[in-house]
Amino acid sequence: MPSLPTELGQWFAPSAFLAVAGLILGLQGKRIDEQGKRIDEQGKRIDELRADLKASEARQQQDMKELRTEMKEGFAQCRAEQREDNRALNEKLDRLVEALLTVKQP
Repeated sequence: MPSLPTELGQWFAPSAFLAVAGLILGLQGKRIDEQGKRIDEQGKRIDELRADLKASEARQQQDMKELRTEMKEGFAQCRAEQREDNRALNEKLDRLVEALLTVKQP
């Protein structure tokens, strides 16, 4: 088998090393680019989720506000009905007391 000239051997070894190093660095660069793209996509997804969360919180706050308003209105109506019932009971009690007092007087 013929041997390589010494100049070619000296030139070939560093060139092969540089070619392999360039190939490795090129592959690493591609991986880094792919990772960067995935990170960007994940960042966008996180931003979307944050926006959804804020919108959900806003809807929840609105629902709670409406619920509080309904509860206040319901309690106000219950108090009004209770006052009417108390008034009616007081009138009945007054009539009963008057009837008892008129019966005991003769």
